[in-house]
Amino acid sequence: MLARKTSARPAWPVWLPLSLLAALVMGAASALWAPPPSAALPVRQQTIPAMVVLDVTKALVSPAAPRVGDLLTYQVTLRNVYQSPVTTITSARDTFDPSCLAFHSSTPPGSNDGQGHITWGDLTVPLGDIPTGGSIVVTVRFTALAACAPTTNSFWLLGMYADGVMAPGSGSVDVAIQPAAPVTATYTPVHTATATFT
Repeated sequence: MLARKTSARPAWPVWLPLSLLAALVMGAASALWAPPPSAALPVRQQTIPAMVVLDVTKALVSPAAPRVGDLLTYQVTLRNVYQSPVTTITSARDTFDPSCLAFHSSTPPGSNDGQGHITWGDLTVPLGDIPTGGSIVVTVRFTALAACAPTTNSFWLLGMYADGVMAPGSGSVDVAIQPAAPVTATYTPVHTATATFT
């Protein structure tokens, strides 16, 4: 008579090490929640354009070597180097040292606050829109009040393009003002005639 084959069953409950139990639970959770390869989230790529700025150049046109009492003429050139025309300039401001210069006039006319600032409204109204590659010019004139070491005269603006992009721009120039030319007195001898009566 053959002996019956029996299998040994482990006694319950089975005690497992805590580290092994944690590994089993984490593995099961990963299997349940891991998305299939086909369900990978799409990657969205976006190109961020470089910052757009208006090209602003400021220069002293005349005189080349200003002295106290001279009329100084500055020109500010605003050039559009972007792909869309400039249709609005929301703010424009010229800053100068009022201890060295006194505002005389500007083209287009600006507003002087008496504290070293000239401001304008929308410069495209009197000067027109600025097409791509085009430019407009603002002229500012000052009277030299006192001798000054190089003093900075700057211009700042904020413009808007037709496509809605906002762009700042700024430019400056340093100018030294020399003392007034010395006054030289010239004496001219006066010849007098002596009359002789006989």
